[in-house]
Amino acid sequence: MRGFLIWWGWYILRQRRQNAEQSKKDNEGSWGSSTPFFSGESEEIQAKRGSGKIHEKNEKEEGEMTKRYNKLVRDRIPENIVREGLENPILRTLNKKEFFEAAKKKVLEEAKELVAAESEKETIDEIVDILELIDTLIAEMGIPKFDICTLRRKKNEKKGAFKKQLFLIKTETKPRV
Repeated sequence: MRGFLIWWGWYILRQRRQNAEQSKKDNEGSWGSSTPFFSGESEEIQAKRGSGKIHEKNEKEEGEMTKRYNKLVRDRIPENIVREGLENPILRTLNKKEFFEAAKKKVLEEAKELVAAESEKETIDEIVDILELIDTLIAEMGIPKFDICTLRRKKNEKKGAFKKQLFLIKTETKPRV
């Protein structure tokens, strides 16, 4: 079983590296580009978006409302938004540096959702999201999963894990003699 898991980790890492290399080639020399996922925007808004004039303010066309998210989303979220039929997602592809920073921020967002989770299902969903982001960051850094496991083991040997479920309340300074 362990041999399979090592192979599977290697396979996933190889796939992510290939994807990252392709993404790097696609984004080389750019800071990403805005791309309307659905071409229902007016030409005026597309022109402004292309020139970088649209940032944080909401652009409203007659009868439309804009919601700003400005965050990293999973690959199929735009498809789901379109399928629901109520909104048109506006996306841009991030370059490697932007993506890495956005993924780190997304870990914090998901960690806050984990803390707020009230049911077992919500808790599991947030753990899954965090693990996906951690795996993504590891792949982006090009670190083999085996190396991460080795570093984790060494850190556990030095500082321990969380198996004893210890909660540090405070420390008190010892009186000097």
